Amino acid sequence: MKVVEEFLVDIEAQDSQRKRVEQYYSYSFYAKQKKQIFSGDDLEGFLPESMIKDVLQASQQDYLKHMFKGEGKSASENLIKELSAVLTHQIYMTGDYIILKDQLGEEMYFIIEGQVQVIASDKTTVLKTLRKGSYFGEIALFTQNVNRVAFVQAKTPCIIGILRKADVENIVRSFPNLAKQFKLEALKRMAET
Repeated sequence: MKVVEEFLVDIEAQDSQRKRVEQYYSYSFYAKQKKQIFSGDDLEGFLPESMIKDVLQASQQDYLKHMFKGEGKSASENLIKELSAVLTHQIYMTGDYIILKDQLGEEMYFIIEGQVQVIASDKTTVLKTLRKGSYFGEIALFTQNVNRVAFVQAKTPCIIGILRKADVENIVRSFPNLAKQFKLEALKRMAET
């Protein structure tokens, strides 16, 4: 943090920018202390790859399984294990945009901590507030060349899990019913939005 502070002073960053960076590092430290952010890379060298996948699955299955709840949905432990292995994490601070309307979608997101707002194209009308355990952006993963239909902005500091389209496409080859389930869900959510 000291190096970052010195850098911000050297470039004559405004007080508001410095405060935002401080808040980010404080929240990042908090998240890491709660063990909400870690990846397979953090465990490499300590455990064999198969055990790393087991640990990642155990730590992330609660919010990954959430997307498989409901009528006609199901997920095997192997599917959750594979999704856990490719999930990455990002911290967003209050006011940060996670999704920009009309942007080509290449990821879906899981709220691990915090709240986000789905905002209409006028950038002021809040369509929905999503909380810990919710997911969004899945339309992009299971449809071809679809632009985002709304803005998504962090309402509070957030820890967001991210699944990338290329990673999910590789996994779907082994789980063909997954694509069918999510295409139906994507069409439903598109109609709602």
